Amino acid sequence: MQVVSGRVDRPTVHFEAPPRATLDDQLAEFIPWFNQTRHDPAYSGEVEQ
Repeated sequence: MQVVSGRVDRPTVHFEAPPRATLDDQLAEFIPWFNQTRHDPAYSGEVEQ
């Protein structure tokens, strides 16, 4: 998946999602890291699997 803007002949890719084949492994690393990182008090809750 990509987030793209601009002209058809000169698109700008703003974001590209990880391939499905590696998504589970990347989320398994990201979620614990995110939950252990200091958060701005304005945010609440944790990300759950």
